[in-house]
Amino acid sequence: MLKDKIEKYEKKGREKFKKLCDDLNLLYVESDNLTEHFDGIVFFKNKKYIIEIKDRSNKFNYDTILFEQEKYDNLKKAINENEADGAYYISIWNTTIYAYLLPDEIDVQTQEVMCNKCTAKNDSKRKKTVYFIPKEKTKIYKLKI
Repeated sequence: MLKDKIEKYEKKGREKFKKLCDDLNLLYVESDNLTEHFDGIVFFKNKKYIIEIKDRSNKFNYDTILFEQEKYDNLKKAINENEADGAYYISIWNTTIYAYLLPDEIDVQTQEVMCNKCTAKNDSKRKKTVYFIPKEKTKIYKLKI
């Protein structure tokens, strides 16, 4: 049951991102593994980028993008392991997509916050180290629906 719910969250975000890639004529190769540290790879302008996608709830409208430090570390590792040119953290809110190109070092301080242990199972919390990335540091796209 929980596995099905996690897969539903993953697939929903991937479908929206694939739609954006189709609209922009980008080649997106999705990862087969829904528990991988990244969701896929995008190729454009002779470059290869690791992609991590989070499809967030629209209950809240934040001025920032929540980005876990552990995700940043895993994506930096995936760049090296996959000989990629970089990585994007994709945060989706309804039909708005925020694409954050990972820098070598994030110039925002980390904060410790209590977050859901698992997005698909909102029954427990744990402390996570996160960045709150200003939306101005992202490229913003609107999905055509």
